[in-house]
Order: sequence, then C-alpha cells, then structure tokens
Amino acid sequence: MTPSIARKSSKFRESQIRRLFAEVEKMRARGEDVYFLSAGQPGIPPDEELVEYMMKIVLSGRGKVFRYSPSRGLPTLLEAISRDLKKYGKIDVPSSNILVTTGASEAIYVAILALVKERREAVIFDPTYVIYRDTLEFVGAKIKRIPEHIENEFQPSEEAIREALSNKTSVVIITTPDNPTGRILDESRAKLIVDLAREYDFWIIADEAYKHMVYEGEHLWLSKLDPDRVISINSFSKDAAIPGLRLGYVYGPKRVIRRLEKIRQHITLCPPTLPQYIAEYYLESGIKERYLKKVLPIYRRRRDILFDNLVSGGLIRAFKPPAGMFIFADVRSATEALSSDDRFFAERLLHEMKVSVVPGSSFGEVGRGFIRLSFVSENEERLKIAADKIKEFINKISG
Repeated sequence: MTPSIARKSSKFRESQIRRLFAEVEKMRARGEDVYFLSAGQPGIPPDEELVEYMMKIVLSGRGKVFRYSPSRGLPTLLEAISRDLKKYGKIDVPSSNILVTTGASEAIYVAILALVKERREAVIFDPTYVIYRDTLEFVGAKIKRIPEHIENEFQPSEEAIREALSNKTSVVIITTPDNPTGRILDESRAKLIVDLAREYDFWIIADEAYKHMVYEGEHLWLSKLDPDRVISINSFSKDAAIPGLRLGYVYGPKRVIRRLEKIRQHITLCPPTLPQYIAEYYLESGIKERYLKKVLPIYRRRRDILFDNLVSGGLIRAFKPPAGMFIFADVRSATEALSSDDRFFAERLLHEMKVSVVPGSSFGEVGRGFIRLSFVSENEERLKIAADKIKEFINKISG
C-alpha cells in the first residue's frame, strides 16, 4: 500500500494549452511540420539589442545576476515600472505599491490566495483564461460566471453583471484585453463593476497581460477607476517577448502588495534576478517603444490575414479582436457534424491536418464549440495555409 495524494491537489487539472504545446513539440521532434496556432507567445523574437544586453550582463555581471534579489524585486526595476506606468497609463503608482513576480501566473496565484475568502463567491467571465478556475476552486471559493457571447462581441451584458455581483462577492477577475477573445472591456461596463464593488465591498483583479497588444481602440486602465480596490497584474512575456524568462508584476494598494510579498516568500522567495535586469533595460533604454512600433503592425497584418481567410466561404464565424494575440472562432457546425465536441475537433485537426489550436471549452462553458487560434506565432503565408487547412477539414467532416 502506498501513501495517497492529497485530494485537494486534484483541483488543478491538466492545462490543455500546455498539453498541446508538449504534443506539438513531440510531433516536431519526429520531423512533422505543424502549424502552431495554439501558442500564447509572440512569434517575433525579442529585440536584438535586448538579447545582446543579456549576454553582456551575464558575462560581465556574473556576481549579481545569479544571486537572490529582494523579495519585492530589484529597487531599480520597481522604479522603472513606476515610470513606465506613468508614461503609458498616466497613473501614479509608487514603487512601494509594486511587486515583481515570476511571470503573471505567480501574481494571479498570490493575489487569489490573499484576496479570495473561503466559501465566498469569486466571479469570472466565460470564456476566460484557464488558470483562474482551478486556483479559485483550490482556495475554496464558490465560482460564479458572467457569460460573454460572440453575438455581443464578447461584451458582458449589464444585466448579467448585476446578476452575478452581490454582497456575497469576494473578488471579480477581469481580463482586458481578453484571453481568449481579444475583446477590450467596454468602459461603461467596467464602471458598472467598479460601482458595484464599492456598493458590495469586493476586490477587482485586473489581468493586463495584453495591455500593449492593441490594434484598435485603447487599453482600459481599470486602476484609474478605483486604485483602492483594483489589483492589476502584468507580464513581460507578451510585449517584451520574453515568456521563457518568466517575469511579471502586480500593483495595487500598499497593504495588499505587502501581503502578496509575504505569500510569495513562501513560494518562490523572490523573482528571478537575471530577467529583472533585462526588463529594466527594456523599459529604460528606448527598446520598448522601438520594438512595439515594429511588431504591432506585423501582428495586426497577421490578425487580418488569418481572420479574413478563416471567415471567407462562410464555414466559420469569428470575432475580429481589437487586441491580444488570438481569434476565437465558432466551429459548432463542424463539431455537430462530428457528433462530438471542440476537444475532439482539435485533436483530429492536429493529427490529420497538422494544425494546432486550443479547444474553446478550455476557457469555459460558453467556449464549447469554439477554437482559439493564435495569429502571432506564424508568418503570413503559413497563416493562410493553416486557415485553408481548417476549412478543408471542416468540408471533409461535413460531407
């Protein structure tokens, strides 16, 4: 007889995104050419000067880049982030209100641990990013969902917001720009949520990982609406294109940041040191402006190419996202023809057509019958081919 595993750990399910990532890597190792539309990472490498700086600092600063950093992050990086928020968001966030984290994922985890009260309601949108649900269930929250539908361009209705939020709410998590849909939350709906947060006294966690990946419109800085109850989570994985270096940050009221720091001391001790020097250089050297000016038009063009090729012919309905990295496409007619679901659709698409997408049901019940496609990880020609392959597959299974 062997020891049992704690039942509570079963709350964490396998990430379909990470499972697909591993499957694609296996197929590529066998020499198969896979059209990789399931990736949540930029397809254009980080700025060359940034890479050169990393090599330089590793060779010349070996004594400091491999040491622990302060728990909250390097003071110079905290100050750089504060200046960056002032520059782009026109918001004043002192460095004492910022915590550097091991990716945005750690920021989400410690924020949920700190703010969600056991057996109280935590509200998320549907569809939404996969990490929230399992972590909320792990801490014992009762999850309520606000549905968002393609017919309304994935904007939640005011009625659904009012129905979901109450004096039983502990926290609401808002992702804007959104993953998987790419929508930017409408300001009137955001103000309604903030008004309800004041009325019912709950926290707002704002996931801003895609705040610079905007093609039309503007990013909505939720902390401007109520800095005393909004905790904002950010990442260097998307706009700086360094997801493998695992660096993010969170800002909010000082008393919350202090609590998050204490929690993270028992999880990762401190953020990784080398990426912090790289992130500081990225923010302070002018690389950020130059890199975004270069890549955003390319990603916009890739979005347009993938979207136009997907919806041509009328087999697929999709929402054209104003921001982010993904197109969320409706393939329910195809899954119905298969007498199956979006997971089976994605599996067959990968192995028969060599196109990797994420099943929409990974992001919630409303996502059933949808697929998430990344438009930033492949070049324009390969995106066209991938779209044609998806339509060819749908035609085949539809008879």
